[in-house]
Amino acid sequence: MFTHTFDLLANVRFQLIFLLALFAFSTTAMARETDGEKNNWQNSRTLQSDSSGLLYSLPTISQDQLRREVSQLNRQLQQRQSDLNEVIMNNRFSAADAVIIAALPGGLIYAAIKKQRIVTAEKELVGIQSQIDSLTQHPVDKRGSFEPAMLAAR
Repeated sequence: MFTHTFDLLANVRFQLIFLLALFAFSTTAMARETDGEKNNWQNSRTLQSDSSGLLYSLPTISQDQLRREVSQLNRQLQQRQSDLNEVIMNNRFSAADAVIIAALPGGLIYAAIKKQRIVTAEKELVGIQSQIDSLTQHPVDKRGSFEPAMLAAR
């Protein structure tokens, strides 16, 4: 009976010591991560002040990296635009489509599906064209600083 109580007490002591050690190591590990994040945050932000005395922090953005990202976005938009133009051209009605629509029982459904593909592609094409136009308003290929609106748009 005495040994059973001793085993239980030793087990509780072991659990308590284990939890305290685990807690000590976890707080130490968390403190290291926080210090690293603090230094990283300070290196990637600028501190600026307003005329009213308000201090604010803005992230520093590499203009070369931003220029590359905007150029890549422009290429992707132009590729999507050409893909949509191809979808529209492939789904235009032809003489063969007129025969299919008239001859087959499901011809009207076929026509509706083709027309819906064209309408969907045209709607998406309008959105992509407006995005391309907004990118051409901000010349990214020229060397120079970006306008504040361009930085905010990112």
